[in-house]
Amino acid sequence: MMPNDLLQLLTAAVDGELTPAEHQHVRRILADSAEARKVYAQLLADSARLRSFPVATPPADFRARVMTRLPKVGSAPTPIPPPLSRPEPLVRPTVPLRPTRYRSWVPLAVAASLLLTVSAGSFLFFIRQSGPAVTPAANTVAQADRAKHPRVSSSEPSWADILPRDNAPLPSVPPVADPSATAVATAPAPSVGAGLTDVLPPPRPIEPRDVLGSRVLPPIPPLDLVQVRVPFLASVADLEREDVRQKLADELGRDPALRIDLFVKDLSRGTELFQTTAKENGVTVLVDATAQERIKRKQATAYLIYSESLNPTELRDLFTKLAAEDAKGAQRVLDAIHVSPAQAADLKELKEVMGIDPGLWKHPAHTHAGPNSTDPKPLSAGTADQLAKALANPGGKPPEKLALQMTFSPAPLRTNPAASKELRQFFDRRGERKSTAVPVVLVVRQTNGG
Repeated sequence: MMPNDLLQLLTAAVDGELTPAEHQHVRRILADSAEARKVYAQLLADSARLRSFPVATPPADFRARVMTRLPKVGSAPTPIPPPLSRPEPLVRPTVPLRPTRYRSWVPLAVAASLLLTVSAGSFLFFIRQSGPAVTPAANTVAQADRAKHPRVSSSEPSWADILPRDNAPLPSVPPVADPSATAVATAPAPSVGAGLTDVLPPPRPIEPRDVLGSRVLPPIPPLDLVQVRVPFLASVADLEREDVRQKLADELGRDPALRIDLFVKDLSRGTELFQTTAKENGVTVLVDATAQERIKRKQATAYLIYSESLNPTELRDLFTKLAAEDAKGAQRVLDAIHVSPAQAADLKELKEVMGIDPGLWKHPAHTHAGPNSTDPKPLSAGTADQLAKALANPGGKPPEKLALQMTFSPAPLRTNPAASKELRQFFDRRGERKSTAVPVVLVVRQTNGG
C-alpha cells in the first residue's frame, strides 16, 4: 500500500506543481520503486483521459426546472412561537450615595493637631533628658507661675518642672566628668630581661626558576596559488559574444567526456529547435519513436541526447548556431547552458536509458553486437566489417555525425532499449570514434521558470 504523502507527491508531479527539490525526490522514487512507477503511469493515463472528456452542455430548460423547485419569494415565513415565560426583571436595591462635599478645613485641622502633638512630645523628651528634678532655687518665672496657678493635683506638671534651673548648665554643654570618680586599671609594663634582643628571621633564599618557552618554529613556506575549477554556466543568448564562445570552447576541450544541461522555457519547441539546427550543421539526430510521440503530447520533462561524433570546436559552433536560430524568433526559447565533466552517476543514467555502456571514457569497440548484447565480436569479424566499409566507400567519405535522442525523465516514460529501432540504428551506424571527438551526454530539460 503506497503512503498517502507519496501519492499526493505523485499527483502533484502529474499536475506540474512540484518544486525543484520535490522534482528530484520524485525522480529518485520513480527510479527505485516499481509500484510508484505503476501508480505514476496510471495517474498520467487518468489525467489524459480527463482532459479528453467532452464538455457537457446543460439542456435549454435547465434553469426553469431549477427555479420551479425553489420556494417562492412572497411566501410568508414560518412564525416563531413566543417563549413560554418571561423572566421578571431584577430589582436592584438603591444605595444612598455618600455626599461628596465636605468642609475644606478638616484636613488642615488634622495636620495642625499632628504637628502640635509631635512638637510637644519632642519638647518633653529633651527636657527630661537635660538633668535631675527642679530644686527650690528655680527661676522666678517658674515660681511666679506656680504661685499664680496652683496645681490641682500632684500629677499635673508645672513650669518649674519643665523649665531648666537658673544655675543648671545649658543642655548643649556636656557635664564635666570628675577623673577621680572613675577608676582606671593600669596594666603592668612588661619586663624585658637583660641580654635579650629581637632576632629577625633569616632572609628566604630565592630558588632559581626555569624559563618557559617553545621550540623554534621552522620557517613558514610561501603560500601556493590553487586554481579552483567552476563549471561553465552562461545564458544561451550570451553565446553571441566572442569571449563567452571562447570560454565554452575551452571548457569543452578539458575533459574526455562531458555532461551538458540545456535549460529551455518550452521543452517541445526547444527539442525541435535543436533537431533542426543539428541537421543544418550536418548532424543526424536519431529520435526514438516513443520520445517523438512524447514531444508532440508534451508528456516528458527532459530528453537525453547522446553524441560521440563531434570535437570541441564543432560542439561550440553547434551551440552558437543554436543561439543564433533562437534569437530569430519572437520570443527566446533557450534559457541557459551548463557544462561539467561527466561523472559516474551520468554513466549510470546513460546505461539505464541505452541499455549498455556506450564507452563513455574509452574508445568504443567496433565489435558491439547491439544494445542487447554484452559479448564482443571476434577480431576477425570487426576486420571484415572495416574492409567491407572501405570497399563500399572508396572515395574516403568522412564518417557520419550521429546523435541519439531518447526520453530521460520521468523514468517510467523511458523507452525499453530492446524495443527502440532508432537505438539499434545508432549502434549499427556509429562507426569508429575519432580521436578528437568528445562523448557528450546532453540533457534538454524544462527550466524552473518555464
